[in-house]
Amino acid sequence: MMASYAISLKRPLHFPLRKKKHPMCLAQLIADLNVAPGRIEELVARTELVHFDPAVPLLNKERAKTLSSLWVLAACTASDPLAAYEAFIAPQRKAKLELPEHAFKDFCARIRRVAPDQAHPGFTRLGAAVLLHDIGKTPWVHDLHQQVLDTSASPGHDEAMAEVFAAAPSSFLSAVEAWPDPGQSEFLEVLAANFNLLQFVQGECPAASLAGIRDLSDAAYDLLVAEALLDLAGQAGLPPGAGSAVVNRATWEAVNPGLQSLDGLRAGKYDVVGAWKNYYKRRGEKLGLDADNVIHFALIRVGCQLRWLTPAQGRELLMGFAEFSGHANREFFVGNLPACTSLATCLWGPVARLVNCLNATGFVNDLAILPEYMPDLVQVVEKRSGVAAALDAEARVLDVAYTQSIRDGKSTGVVKVVIDHLRDCAKDVDFRLVEIRLSGDGPVLKAHGRNRTADLIPTTLTRRFDESHDFGHKKGARIRIVAAGGGADPANARLYAEILGDLGVHVDRIVAVRRSKPSSQAPDGSSPTEIRLQGHRVLADGVYRVTEDTRRAEGAKFRFTELLAAGPLRGSTAAPPAVVMVIDDGTDTLVERLAYCLNAPCSGAEGENTELDGIVVFDTGGDILGSAGLPAAELLQSRSQDHRTLAAVLAAAPNIPAQVAIAACGMDSPSDTKDKLVAVAAVWMPPSDRTLQVVVRGINEQAGRYFHVEGETFYGKSPLAWQLALNGKFGYHSLPIPRQYACHQQNPWQVYYWVDGSRDPDNPTCGGGSGIFVMDARKLLDVIAR
Repeated sequence: MMASYAISLKRPLHFPLRKKKHPMCLAQLIADLNVAPGRIEELVARTELVHFDPAVPLLNKERAKTLSSLWVLAACTASDPLAAYEAFIAPQRKAKLELPEHAFKDFCARIRRVAPDQAHPGFTRLGAAVLLHDIGKTPWVHDLHQQVLDTSASPGHDEAMAEVFAAAPSSFLSAVEAWPDPGQSEFLEVLAANFNLLQFVQGECPAASLAGIRDLSDAAYDLLVAEALLDLAGQAGLPPGAGSAVVNRATWEAVNPGLQSLDGLRAGKYDVVGAWKNYYKRRGEKLGLDADNVIHFALIRVGCQLRWLTPAQGRELLMGFAEFSGHANREFFVGNLPACTSLATCLWGPVARLVNCLNATGFVNDLAILPEYMPDLVQVVEKRSGVAAALDAEARVLDVAYTQSIRDGKSTGVVKVVIDHLRDCAKDVDFRLVEIRLSGDGPVLKAHGRNRTADLIPTTLTRRFDESHDFGHKKGARIRIVAAGGGADPANARLYAEILGDLGVHVDRIVAVRRSKPSSQAPDGSSPTEIRLQGHRVLADGVYRVTEDTRRAEGAKFRFTELLAAGPLRGSTAAPPAVVMVIDDGTDTLVERLAYCLNAPCSGAEGENTELDGIVVFDTGGDILGSAGLPAAELLQSRSQDHRTLAAVLAAAPNIPAQVAIAACGMDSPSDTKDKLVAVAAVWMPPSDRTLQVVVRGINEQAGRYFHVEGETFYGKSPLAWQLALNGKFGYHSLPIPRQYACHQQNPWQVYYWVDGSRDPDNPTCGGGSGIFVMDARKLLDVIAR
């Protein structure tokens, strides 16, 4: 009888009882152990390991695991641990993955470092650690965390347990007799280390996570390892005495090298990064992958998440990576993969995101993402859709987490993202259709998933295009296009002008509104400077005529896409639209400058001056539909360039009819897009083969010209999303965003975007993002200002 070492888990008197629909308390757990048959089960019962309070809940899904873990504890600390060996490996026989006897001895030895036998105080302490670990996963602990620390912040369950136990162990556990002084116990040391062995073994955590291991006392280190092994052994939740389905030969081959690397760290053989790399090097050898190759290293970490261990599986990872990275000939790619030893060689899009975030330290610049439950997600997606889809899923989670963390001001350290809800979504729907949203304001974020197919924009919600009532598409109409948001909008507006030209619409001028100092980085990834030009013509203060010979002034850095809007129309003798850049310096002068551009007489198709029929404010992606949060009369003060431009256009030319046209709607439009399109009575212009031809050819030519002038082929994400939509793609797709944009330290661009496309204009449920939505500008102003 071990009553002298028993612990009592009790609900604090000041803390209200939280009723559950299906409560499972520790009292029921011990009752199950007491009636469980078998010699080893009786050993567990006879220890009187804990005195239970029915008010301390245990999640139903954790109950079976806890029972199984306690049985393994008793088995490993019995006088003859090998007596339980056959029972331990029984569930492993069907898969022919039986843990060898010598490995079982090593496993038991790790447990017995803490508890040499059942009469030792370490036995009760280790049992208490197992129980506390599982209790820590309950919502009850989060409520207690808020009560004790007087905070509404919601950390992960490990962090909540650590913070409560450190701040007031007697509030959480009214009597902790397993440790004479809980505030100085090895269990508190373990919590403070903030290290999860299984996250290390499964490729989730960055190297910095190992830092807390180095300075642990020997007792705390042994407790951490033993508790993690017992937690792992019970994962399948088999009944006590039924063995462990998880700690089999394959699992031990994965875990043991990790333990040896940690032992080396504590012995001074490795530093933190060295221990981390040593483990993944050994895992890479199992997979036939080279840990010195940055692509291989990322794939080794994904292999750890998939729990893969063979060269055949390593080749499957390489083949999946070839598909993921867009190589049609996978065999050729795998056979000719260069020796990528620098992250700088991973230059674009999803490859840049995946390989940089899963690099040899886990840090991009000064930020590392720890996606908790990532192994669960990639295993679900791989089983459903293959390796390439699993790599794509991981890259997208890292993409959202990395970019949002920096936008939220968390640009240094380790940010944990709990993604168990994404895992559950992936079980029910293709993960490409799952929207990822993050919540939380601390170092722990919570990911939420949602099937975004509900956001597809059925064209039945809007009127089909009819030129008889639409000046913007009526043959012979004379209009001016205002590119709303800077970036690639001027280049896209030029493509739109060509589409209108095919309809007989004359566009005499494209007006590009640009902030005086752009917010997005320059082509080389550096911070932008103020806009300065050379080879241009000054029309008025802050109003410049841009020609095909205009360039950025020497030393000026910004994405100059207006040059792609200038130049002759392909295959046409008609005069091209004049391109005018209007500088928005954040003052009311924007209205005056736009008035100068929009109220001047229109140059007709034959060169004569005629009256302007209308203005079209052009946007790509749909972010102009976002709610402004300001009254319509105050939209000129909006921080959104699109909203400010729309309001300024209507103020500058109040007597000229104005519409808004949106291409590739869905890329960055809000979740209530459908409702807003209905509210403004939007008209849908369906896609055509000619539209696809104009856009694809135009994008290729613009990329070539941009490379000729700037040395870069990439000039914006929206034209690429537009092209995907026209090709009938829908769901989240990656774009080849260059690494200097994707991994920028202050303003990283996301790599994945929602594409809402279809090439079937007669299908009433097709995605409207493939066509162009046209709507009354004043109606839209009122709708977004609500």
